[in-house]
Amino acid sequence: MAIGISWITEMFSGAIYVDSSDCNEVHFENPEEFLSCLSVIPFRQKPVWGSDSRRGGKWLFRGHWDEAWALKPSAHRNAQPFYDIGLKKLPERSVVRHDQYWPKMVESEVFALRKFMTLANSSSLPCEFSAEILDEIAEMRKDVQGNYYRNMEFFPKSKWYPIMARAQHHGMPTRLLDFSSDGLYAAFFAGIRRWNVQDSEENLEGKLCVWAFFTSDFADLDSEPDTDTESKRWLEVPAISQLGSNLASQRGSLILHEGANNYYSKNGEWPDFFSSSGDGPDPDRKRNFLKLTLDRPKVKQMLCCLVRHDVTPVRIYPSLDNVTATLKYRSWLSI
Repeated sequence: MAIGISWITEMFSGAIYVDSSDCNEVHFENPEEFLSCLSVIPFRQKPVWGSDSRRGGKWLFRGHWDEAWALKPSAHRNAQPFYDIGLKKLPERSVVRHDQYWPKMVESEVFALRKFMTLANSSSLPCEFSAEILDEIAEMRKDVQGNYYRNMEFFPKSKWYPIMARAQHHGMPTRLLDFSSDGLYAAFFAGIRRWNVQDSEENLEGKLCVWAFFTSDFADLDSEPDTDTESKRWLEVPAISQLGSNLASQRGSLILHEGANNYYSKNGEWPDFFSSSGDGPDPDRKRNFLKLTLDRPKVKQMLCCLVRHDVTPVRIYPSLDNVTATLKYRSWLSI
C-alpha cells in the first residue's frame, strides 16, 4: 500500500479497505461518510512521498460514474469523437500505422476547434484565442497533402490552451482532462449522471468513485509548459482562472500529456493518466492514487447530502438557465 490510509477506516465506521485493489481503494457504505472523507483528505492525508512534497503541490479530485473507467480525455476515449459535429470519420486504427493515425487525429481536433470558434463568434459569443492560431489554421488549409499535421507531433502548445479549455467546458471533445481541487465537486460530477438518466432503465448496479492524488507525487507532472519542443510529460495547464468562468466556479484544473502523439506512435494507444508515464506504460503508477467508492443505488442519497453543502447545478455551472434546472433538481431529490 503506497499511501498510508489507515486513518480513513479508523475515522469512518462504514469505510472498508479493499485489499485486492491495484490502487489505494476504500469503499464506503454510507454516503455522508463518503463525502466527509473527501472533505478532509487535503487536511488528513499525507502525500505518497512524505510531508516535504506538500511544498508547491495540491490535492486534485476526479469523479467517475463507473469505477472501471480509464483516465483518458474525451477526444481519446472512442474511435470517432468528432463525427457527430460534422467531421469525416477517422480511419480504423487497426489498418493505419501508428505514425499515420495521430496526424489524422490532430487534423480533426484542429478543425473541430475551428468550427467551435467560427460558430461561437458568428453567434455573438466571442471566444478569446491567440491570433497565432488563425495563422496556423490558414497554413493547414493550404496543405492538401497533410504534411503540416505530421510536423505537429507535440500539439498542442500554449497558444491553444485557452480555446481548448473553453471548448472542453462547453461539450467539445478535447485532449484535456478535468479535475477539481474540491472533492465534493468531484463527487457531484460522479453522481449527476443519476439525474441525467432518471427516466431510463440504466442499470444502477456497480460503484461510482472519486479519484484523488497529490500533484507533487508525480515527477512527470509539470506546472509550466516545457520549453523543450519534444516534451513527453504531463502538464497541469497554467493560468486556469483565465480559461473560463465555469472552470473557476468548479475549482477546476486541466491536465494534458504534452507528448501524446509521440506516445501513440510508440505504443499504438493514447496515454492514460492512471498508467502512462513519459513515453510508455507504467504499471505501478496507479498506486499513487487514492480511490473512494460508493454503491450506485446510494447515489441519490449522496446528491441530497451535496445539496446541503450547496453543491448544485447552478453552483457548478452558474447561469440563469441552471437556476431553473436546480429548482427541478431539488424537486427530483424531494428537497
